[in-house]
Amino acid sequence: MEMNEKVLEELIRKVILNELEKNGKKEIKFMDKSGIGVIKAQEIERERFDTGNPNDEVYVTDLFNLTESPRMGAGMMEMIKSAFDWTLNYDEIDYIIEGRLEIEIDGRKIVGEKGDVMVIPKNSSITFSAPEYAKFVYVVYPANWQEQQ
Repeated sequence: MEMNEKVLEELIRKVILNELEKNGKKEIKFMDKSGIGVIKAQEIERERFDTGNPNDEVYVTDLFNLTESPRMGAGMMEMIKSAFDWTLNYDEIDYIIEGRLEIEIDGRKIVGEKGDVMVIPKNSSITFSAPEYAKFVYVVYPANWQEQQ
């Protein structure tokens, strides 16, 4: 059998995956050299997000970094009985995985529940709110949304 680059890459990937599984860890992100990637979003580690209120329980994790996705960003946010003010200097789409996400703007409340998709346009000054619990995936443009604040 001829050992070409593709066969070698697949063999190395299998060895690494086997070693990770032996150590009780699974590969949660795979990026193909084409730029196509997949992440096991339910297995990512949460990182606390500072809303300015130490009582808020808000967690956010970017799913792809700027090298992997330089134009659009994506991440996951989880909120437990929390609310915080935010001005978006970027466009955002949210897909609610679990719970109820409330967006307050200009005295009005827009509600999204499990399975709903919400869009929040650039320059919106809002309050993100989860009276009980919300878990959602966000997609933002541009990808460097943190630098837009």
